[in-house]
Amino acid sequence: MPSNEIIHNAISELRNKWGFSCAEILDGVEVVCGRSAFQPAIDRKYNRRVDDIEHRPERKKHSKSYYQHLYDHQHGDCIRFSKKCTGRLLTPAKKNHIDHIDPNAPPEIWDTRPNHQLMCSACNSEKSAMSITDQAKHTGHTIAEIIQPGIEDEP
Repeated sequence: MPSNEIIHNAISELRNKWGFSCAEILDGVEVVCGRSAFQPAIDRKYNRRVDDIEHRPERKKHSKSYYQHLYDHQHGDCIRFSKKCTGRLLTPAKKNHIDHIDPNAPPEIWDTRPNHQLMCSACNSEKSAMSITDQAKHTGHTIAEIIQPGIEDEP
């Protein structure tokens, strides 16, 4: 039996048969395996930013064509996170912000297109570094609606 299937079965048994919550299971994993091995998952559990822990790469400066691609992909629409938002983005690069959909995404995808969206400054300021779960609660959308399919390779 593959190890991921063993882990899945063990977690399912802990949740279904014994009634443990995911947080309690993660606490047990932390005790058994040690904090350092699971630090990123532990930080996500508490919705903490993991920039320092995972040594994320520096943010990139993006080209005007990258802003244009995000703008076109979103059809010029902002995600309307703020009540001050009109729902429309200004011209592609003018006062718009590239936002990380999941601020706690693993380093290998954190600053990539699947984790980027274009937002107006009001929405980006209000969203700040909320986890995807907090974003869903704030906006009333499902997590699946927030995490949209990734965008193709950079032009």
